[in-house]
Amino acid sequence: MIPPQPLQEITTLATGEFELGVLALIRIASMVSFLPVLGSVSVPTQVRIGLAAALTICIFPTLSRTGMHMPESVFGFAGLAIRELAVGMVAGWAFSLVFQVTDLAGAVIDMQAGFSMVELFDPTTGESTHLFGQFLGIAATVAFLAGGGHLRMVACLADSFRTVPLGLAHPDAGQIAPMAVSLAGKAILLGFQMAGPVLMALLMTTLLMAVISRIMPQANAWILAMPLQIMTACAVTALGLPYILDAFRGWQDEIWQVSGDLFRAMR
Repeated sequence: MIPPQPLQEITTLATGEFELGVLALIRIASMVSFLPVLGSVSVPTQVRIGLAAALTICIFPTLSRTGMHMPESVFGFAGLAIRELAVGMVAGWAFSLVFQVTDLAGAVIDMQAGFSMVELFDPTTGESTHLFGQFLGIAATVAFLAGGGHLRMVACLADSFRTVPLGLAHPDAGQIAPMAVSLAGKAILLGFQMAGPVLMALLMTTLLMAVISRIMPQANAWILAMPLQIMTACAVTALGLPYILDAFRGWQDEIWQVSGDLFRAMR
């Protein structure tokens, strides 16, 4: 029979490990819910929950226990859980920006090429999207997976526990907000830069049709412009796709770097 004192120590240790595991699961689950590809709505909820649990099981043995002081009250533990939820949501939002640039570029191209009236259902987001947005999204997803982006994303997730140990997170809105605004601004700018060559080609096409309509007033410029714009947008996008994907890979590297800065701002 185990003496009462060792039994109490074992119970206390098990309780502390369980609370630590719950905090780790909260951070990882909040990140997974925002992750591109892995956290999309096309992935069943059971799979996402299982993925978060599997990542927690893999990462939990490597977590540092030094400096951890679990609160004895429920409200104290709830405060820690809210902090871990904030850390996971901020990091997951940063990771989700990886594919926002291609979505923005595709939407701008669709608008200028005349495809804004055509909508498709995107199973990765659960929302309607346009033709070029769908195409660039698929191309970016293939490049993301082929380049090991999902592995780097999981590695960044694991590194977050070394940068911001469990229970020691102190999110500083004064540091996080400017970084988030700057990152969002870069995403918007890069999206327009990706769509820039196509926009310039479509502008030249529009000017050409304007000249033709002045030279040949009897020609129906609208009937001629629509197929010409579509062909121009498809041709320029196909030719510029390698450069778009290169910019996308560079954007990934910046996201991983900025995510580390975000984690350091939450210590």
